[in-house]
Amino acid sequence: MSVAALSRLCATWAMVAGLVALPSVPLVAKDGIDQVEIPREAAQTVAEIRPVRELRQPRAVTALALNRDGTKILTGGLDGAIRLWNPGSGRLEGIARLHDADVGDVAFLDGSEEALSVGVDGRMFRFDPRTGKVAAERQLGTSCLALTAISETLAAVACSDLSLQIVEIASLKTIKTLKLKGDLQYNYPSHLSISADGTQLLVGDPFSTVDIATWQVSPARRLYSYNAVLSPDGKLLLSGQIGRNAQIFALEPFAQVAELRAPMTDTFMSSQGHVEASQDTPIYAVGWSANSRLAATGGLDRVVRLWDLGEIGNPVELARLSGHQDVVTHLLFASGNKLISSDLSGSILIWSLEAVTDH
Repeated sequence: MSVAALSRLCATWAMVAGLVALPSVPLVAKDGIDQVEIPREAAQTVAEIRPVRELRQPRAVTALALNRDGTKILTGGLDGAIRLWNPGSGRLEGIARLHDADVGDVAFLDGSEEALSVGVDGRMFRFDPRTGKVAAERQLGTSCLALTAISETLAAVACSDLSLQIVEIASLKTIKTLKLKGDLQYNYPSHLSISADGTQLLVGDPFSTVDIATWQVSPARRLYSYNAVLSPDGKLLLSGQIGRNAQIFALEPFAQVAELRAPMTDTFMSSQGHVEASQDTPIYAVGWSANSRLAATGGLDRVVRLWDLGEIGNPVELARLSGHQDVVTHLLFASGNKLISSDLSGSILIWSLEAVTDH
C-alpha cells in the first residue's frame, strides 16, 4: 500500500473501526494442541525500549532498505527523493532526486555501490545513491509500488496494473510479465518479499507466491493486509491485517497458525488527528528476523512490538519500542541485534535489541 493511501486510511480509521466486519480465518490446531486465546488482563509484563538513534527526512518515509552488512540505509519519500544514510554515525551521505512523485520502493544491489528505485510516477532507476548519478532509467508505464532484487541479474517490480514485471538489472528491460489476480478498483500489489533461499517470491495483496524457477503463480488469496513478509524458509507468511492483529499463515496447506495479539493501547494523537485505538490496532508494518526467531509489528498506535517466535503457535511479546510520533510504516531487522523502523512523520529510528534477547 502506498504511503499516501495509508495516510488517508489513518485519517478515517476512527470513523470506520468496528463498523465493518472482515472475513477471518479460524485458528487451527498445531501438533495436536488447540490454539487458546490468552485474556488481555493476563498478558505478561514486557520490556520497554527507547531508540538509540534517530534519522529524519522532511516528509513521510515511503520506502526503506538496508544493505547486506547493515552499514547503509536507503529511504524514499513523498518528495520523490532517495536518501542514503550511515546508521552508525547518523550522517546523511547522499540525496538522489529522481522521481516526480512518491518513491514506491528502493533496493540495494549486492556487490555493487548502486541501488534501484521505482515510483508512483512509473519510472525505474539504477543509480549511485552517494552521488545521485543515474546509470539506467526506464518508464514502466504504470505506477510501481514494490521492488526486490531476486538475483544478481534480475529484479521483480509490482505495478498498479496488477502486473509483476521481471526486469534485467543491467538494462532495466522487462524480460517477463506475470499477470496477478485481483480487482483493479480495490486491489493492487503493494509489497514483495523473497525467501532467504531465493526460491519463493511473495506478492500482495491479494497474495500470490511465485516459484522463481518456473515462474508459476499460485492462486490469489485476499487477506486484507497492509504488509506481509515471508519467513526465511519461505514456508510461513507474517501479515499485518486491516482492523486486526498480525497473523502468521502456513502456505502449504494454507491455514492460520498463530496471531500476534497485542494488548489494547490508549487513545493517542497522530498527525492524522485524534484517534481512539481500537481493540485490534491495524498493523501496517511487519518484519521477520533472519534466524526466524523474532518478529516485529507496528502500526496505527505508533508502537513497535517485538515477538519471540520460538514456538510458532504461541508467540510471546518480548518488548515494546516507543519513540515514534506517527504511524509506523516499515520494519527491518539488521545485523548486530538491531531493528530499523520508520513512520509517516519522516522519522527513521534505530533500536538495539540486546537488552531483551540473546537470539
